[in-house]
Amino acid sequence: MSTPAKACELALLLAVDVSGSVDKDEYRVQMDGLALALRDGIVADALVDQDAQVSLVQWTGSSRQRQTVPWTQIKGYGDVLSLADTIQNDLRIWRNYSTAIGEALAISRNAFAP
Repeated sequence: MSTPAKACELALLLAVDVSGSVDKDEYRVQMDGLALALRDGIVADALVDQDAQVSLVQWTGSSRQRQTVPWTQIKGYGDVLSLADTIQNDLRIWRNYSTAIGEALAISRNAFAP
């Protein structure tokens, strides 16, 4: 079950594929890449300017999707840096399962529901 986003100017849900076709190095590329992107000045400025909420979902096979980083309010640059660290250190919760993109989309959609 996911936690819904609060009212904000921008809600950004990051969805990470952790299915069996993604090995540990590819998982690390995803997480490090997201953290690096968040630390980029232009991205950080946009998140702060928009009073953003950001969350992360890990998804794989049937019934294996979870919001592992809850909605995080971005009020300042410290919030962005903290979120980047949280995402970079988010442990992979599943391995070796099939891919269920439809269920990933459903949990993502539900994360925006009030």
